[in-house]
Amino acid sequence: RKPQHRSLEIWNIGTMFLKKLPVFLLIIKYLSVYGSSDLFSKHAGFDGIKSEFNNKSDCMRCNCDGLTADCTSRGLQSLPLNLPWNITTLMISHNSIKHLPDGQLGQIYGNLKVLDIGDNKIVAFGQHIFDGLHNLQDLRIGNNPYKPHLFHPLVYKPLKNIHKIHVLGSGDESNGYPGSRIALFHAFQGLQNSTIESITYQHITDMPFLLKANHLKFLEHCNLKRFSLLDNRIYAMESPGISKYMPKLEILDLSKNSIKHSIPRRVILIELYLMRYLRVLKLEQNIPGRVFDLNKANVAISEELSENEWAVPIALEELYFTETNVNNHPYHLPYGIKIQSNNRIKIIEASASFMLTYIGKSIKGLVNLERLIFPENNCIIVPEFFTCETGYFESLKVLDLANNKAKLISNSSVHLLFRNCSQLQHIDLSHNDITDIDSDAFVDTTGLEVLNLSGNKIKRIMFTLTGLKSLKLLNLSNNHIQTIDETTKMEIDELKITSSMNLTIDFRQNPMICNCDSFKFIDWMQTSNSIMHNWPEVACIYINGSEVALKDIMLPDMKWDCWKAAIIPSIVSFGLTVISIITAVYVYRRRYKIQYLALHLRALLRRNQHLDFAFDFDGFLSYSSLDKYWAQENIYATLADKYNYNICLDDRNFMPGAYIADIIIESISKSNKIILTISQNFLRSGWCTFEMNLARGELATRGRDCLILILKEPLDVLPPELITPTLRSLLETRVYLEWSEDEDRKQLFWRKMQDALGNPRYQGEADTQYLLQYNEGDQEVLQELIG
Repeated sequence: RKPQHRSLEIWNIGTMFLKKLPVFLLIIKYLSVYGSSDLFSKHAGFDGIKSEFNNKSDCMRCNCDGLTADCTSRGLQSLPLNLPWNITTLMISHNSIKHLPDGQLGQIYGNLKVLDIGDNKIVAFGQHIFDGLHNLQDLRIGNNPYKPHLFHPLVYKPLKNIHKIHVLGSGDESNGYPGSRIALFHAFQGLQNSTIESITYQHITDMPFLLKANHLKFLEHCNLKRFSLLDNRIYAMESPGISKYMPKLEILDLSKNSIKHSIPRRVILIELYLMRYLRVLKLEQNIPGRVFDLNKANVAISEELSENEWAVPIALEELYFTETNVNNHPYHLPYGIKIQSNNRIKIIEASASFMLTYIGKSIKGLVNLERLIFPENNCIIVPEFFTCETGYFESLKVLDLANNKAKLISNSSVHLLFRNCSQLQHIDLSHNDITDIDSDAFVDTTGLEVLNLSGNKIKRIMFTLTGLKSLKLLNLSNNHIQTIDETTKMEIDELKITSSMNLTIDFRQNPMICNCDSFKFIDWMQTSNSIMHNWPEVACIYINGSEVALKDIMLPDMKWDCWKAAIIPSIVSFGLTVISIITAVYVYRRRYKIQYLALHLRALLRRNQHLDFAFDFDGFLSYSSLDKYWAQENIYATLADKYNYNICLDDRNFMPGAYIADIIIESISKSNKIILTISQNFLRSGWCTFEMNLARGELATRGRDCLILILKEPLDVLPPELITPTLRSLLETRVYLEWSEDEDRKQLFWRKMQDALGNPRYQGEADTQYLLQYNEGDQEVLQELIG
């Protein structure tokens, strides 16, 4: 063949080889996985090759990262089968998986070390569900509606290398029988002689129960280090139990339960003491089924008991009793208490526990204690408590006694607060009603970084700050501080220079005074604003009594205001004195003329008292044109015809051709009384509103009772939107008459009407029949008058 043909054949063979190479490599890989040399076996067949190609799509769905497959919240209804076979972490929580076939997990993903199947819909946990998971170390089961009778006691047995088990939530307890917790405790049978180190059973039942010793018997030969039964409504513990079956336990968490005591009582203390490896004890938010009453009698520890040295578990380092009270009565320690100094306790947290309400002396023996968190206990704490001398709080770094009743004034001149507390870094004594503090209280706290004295009643900063070279925050907010003395200002200035930290001071919410004697104080505060916490919020009481931000005070303007405040009163006082003298001289020289004017004025007043006899009408009747028939036939007819009153009526007495507004004003001014017939029609009428406003004005001008209100309809019938402020004022301040068709009530109505009108007194000319005339300008005038 020609050379070019031979080259072409070689090229085709190479191309074909390259195309087949990926398939060949996949087959080789499959053979290595399943350990088979049979190229056509079912494991290495085309189904297996297809599974390998599907791995990529499943990982895209489940987010594979190295040896971890995260399939959380992906809407899965069954176990994903096409993930990489060698993954060690599988997260399939928050899906809708209802069933896991026996052994499927181990068969497909035998290398798993971490498995999370929580928040699914798994009903059954059979004996063989975890078969093949010999490498699994961390198992998380949470919020699955398993049936207690389908949770096999040996479900954990296949897990040969298990270290952690975490179960959250109870199973299906719809029948009211507490089977979930019983099934879960029985499952400990599969952990006998296992490698389990940590068990967490959280909220596995909603029913209160007694933690019995036989619940724990299968764990006796395990190396269990952490046991957590939080939020399970345990009300008591049978003893011996934990100490017997978990002798090497290091962390015990019984928080969020209802533990009140043990069975038998008080043996729990001995049981805890026998746990020689216990490092951490958590009993937080424990509510013993009743409200803790601070008014109950306190149990005082006697002086003899206080002298005894109390033992604690030898390895115990951390105690957590936040919001926990295991006794019905709080304890008093009037003589303090002693603890064996060979203890290792480093942390005590007992916020709102109310176990102690009085500490009369120091607590001895807690030489390794670094954190004491004891806020919100309403506990009285005497100054002798605060010491770091040998044998006491030698290692203390954090002290939180907020919301108690600590006293920082020592009655003894030889006692020094916080003596030798050089390691103390954080002190919180906020909200303790502290009024005064010893001047040398913090002399030995050279390592202090945070000092919180907020929410107290401190008026002056009397304690020395010079030695606090490490201080970062001094919180004096929400106290009663009015000013800062020169000594304290000098110490703070020195700290700004010598401190190894960036000093911050909080002076907010203090009634500081910025008056005409505070120029130096204001100038210092403004100069030191860089160390003030939230400087724009620091305020004081200004010279005019208002609260102003210190940053907004302009000292030159303030000095001018103070000068004016001092000079103007003097000028005004001098001016008033001069005016008084001039007035006295003038009155003396014109005394006869003044007497004459006074007599003349008195005569005019007497004359005005008799002007009411000059009215032309006994009354002016105001009504709506829609109520015309009722007003004329009932009110006018009776008053005019029966009782001989001369009543001003629009149809009879308004002069033709004149403006209505002028006629109304003149008619009201010539009437002794003004009678308003209140109805819905009246309140909707613009002219009636105008007449009512005039009547109120007349009432004020005459200075006597000249108004009579008649309610044609009951008050509760009138729509609220029609009752104007003027009418409401009249109804609330005047006695009004209510019209009724009842004859007895009518007689009472007319008698009251006569009393209000008085005797007929008409002195004018004979009545004239005038007809109402309408002018085009009346409507415009009305809108201007009532608008």
